[in-house]
Amino acid sequence: MSVPLQIVNVVATATLNCRLNLQMVCDLLPSAYQAKGGLHMVVVKWFPTFLVFESGKVVCNGATSPDEAYNAVKCLVAGLSKSVCECKLVEFNVVNLVASCKLGFNVHRYKLQEEGFWLDERFAGVTYSYDKSIRVICFHTGSVYMTGAKSVEQIESVWSLVYPLICKHTM
Repeated sequence: MSVPLQIVNVVATATLNCRLNLQMVCDLLPSAYQAKGGLHMVVVKWFPTFLVFESGKVVCNGATSPDEAYNAVKCLVAGLSKSVCECKLVEFNVVNLVASCKLGFNVHRYKLQEEGFWLDERFAGVTYSYDKSIRVICFHTGSVYMTGAKSVEQIESVWSLVYPLICKHTM
């Protein structure tokens, strides 16, 4: 039985089928403000925030599941279609999932090196790299973070490999 990781952030990108007049979006939607190179938006109904670019590219950040990110982007597209211009979602991709948990026990960082974890004396955690893109960071307090996964299945798969390694080196 392992401690489950909880998804704490989803970063996703989306492409719309139109170019956007950012000044018009900013004027018509009060939750938007001009940021360098794009528009930062908070849709009141959803927690995620968006970076919207004139090209129709959108970055969604802050969702707690891929489905929530997708629904938030659909809500944004609906709002833009009603108030700014008719647009449709052409493409949606999850770029990064961040998950975390507290193990409830302390971990011996130096012994984790024997299991393939990388220890940097300048950093309080030890890092395990999986498949070049997924990183598991474990702190001696038992806090664990995973980043770089693109699906919930990847998180579960990597966690099923790493959790037993961590448990072997409790304090």
